[in-house]
Amino acid sequence: EALKPVKPLIEETTVTVKAAGAVSANAILRAVQQPSEEPYWKLRLKGACQDVSYLTMYEKLEAQVAAMSDLADTPGGITCPHGRPALLLLSETHLLSAFARR
Repeated sequence: EALKPVKPLIEETTVTVKAAGAVSANAILRAVQQPSEEPYWKLRLKGACQDVSYLTMYEKLEAQVAAMSDLADTPGGITCPHGRPALLLLSETHLLSAFARR
């Protein structure tokens, strides 16, 4: 029910923009990709945060959002009900070595 208002947005077709007035689509894309001179905070090495994306069916989305909300609200909730990790804490050294940065 909570997602009902956004269903029309999800079901809309893709729109291709070539320009907005005198501003080209490439200029708009550059502005969106780098809105300021400073690096985006999620891309910084320390304190970085990564987005999680996945594909699902609309009908399953509400239950999945509720499950993640419940997990986030549970003190110490770093495992799913089956005991699988929902959060992994990695050291900076481990993370950098996993991606061949050190």
